[in-house]
Amino acid sequence: MGEVHDGTTVMDHLEEERKRGITIQSAVTACSWDYPKGVKHQINIIDTPGHVDFTAEVERSLRVLDGCVVVFCAVGGVEPQSETVWYQATRYRVPIVAFINKLDRPGADYWKVVKQMRKTFSQKILPIAIPAGAEKDFVGTVDVIEEKMRLYGSEADGSKWTEIDVPEYLKKLCAKTREELLESLSEVNDEILELLVENKPVPVKLIKDALRDAVINKRFVPVVCGSAFKNKGVQFMLDSVCAYLPSPMDVPDTKVYNLETKEYSTIKNSAQGDFMALVFKIVTDRFLGKLAFLRVYSGSFESGKRLYNTSEGRVEKLDRIFAMHADKKDIIKNITAGDIVAVAGLKNSRTGQTLSSKNTNLVFEPPVFPE
Repeated sequence: MGEVHDGTTVMDHLEEERKRGITIQSAVTACSWDYPKGVKHQINIIDTPGHVDFTAEVERSLRVLDGCVVVFCAVGGVEPQSETVWYQATRYRVPIVAFINKLDRPGADYWKVVKQMRKTFSQKILPIAIPAGAEKDFVGTVDVIEEKMRLYGSEADGSKWTEIDVPEYLKKLCAKTREELLESLSEVNDEILELLVENKPVPVKLIKDALRDAVINKRFVPVVCGSAFKNKGVQFMLDSVCAYLPSPMDVPDTKVYNLETKEYSTIKNSAQGDFMALVFKIVTDRFLGKLAFLRVYSGSFESGKRLYNTSEGRVEKLDRIFAMHADKKDIIKNITAGDIVAVAGLKNSRTGQTLSSKNTNLVFEPPVFPE
């Protein structure tokens, strides 16, 4: 994926982004991740800017996302733009996993940032990982639920680690953090409450299921940690994305507006049913011309077919569909509910408009951009 420090990041592909070492324009990609082992998930990713000047890019992205990883600096803590992104995600009711990054940096303090988060945000902040060491001595992360530690080797890319029992010096902290997690989960899960009252052990699966429900319902925010630069803790973060953030089929039905009756209703987020997608971004490609980025909410569709822009009552045609990897494109033939893709061939569609396989009066609510 490259490094910000070297100006080689894949997602920051614009010349100005690599020169300045920041994200200016949101970029789309996807990856697959095994969690649990042998169960493959596709994760559609939109990498958004962290600078306040480009907050509109965050706004348009959050409108079409089902889950969000908000990244905090272990040195700087809760910074203004992190706070802004958090409130944007909350406004769009997007479930959050928090990742405290840069634990290898001088001055890194995981628990200080957790304390700041608890003071700043209304949701319950629940660490499910704790760091082993800090700054130059950061060597791994402890999974509070599984009560295991990932100890990383000396490889610079964090590619090798060993799963070990929690070291003696971290056992007390792990037990305390786990107890706080269970107490919080007992507030929303009667089965866990009953087991705690009876002083019985709580199964790991029950903990994870209860936490997933609480995260999807925007009650709790799990916190994980690591060093993205050294690729330490990133694996557990991806595990947490698969474990606790919703799939497209887990989120509530999507609200639509009927232009004729002036009434709201909902559609099911499902591969079945009529195809409906939201155009959330338009860019100009130097080779292909106009590219429209879509989030598909229902149904399936093939390239080369006719569809309708229901926002304007016009017929459109998808010439080509692309799975995006930053500025790289792979041509694909089919798209289905949950996909985030770019398409070529739309002549009249604009950001915030709705595409459908049927000529209906239903449209999605467009993103609201800051003044």
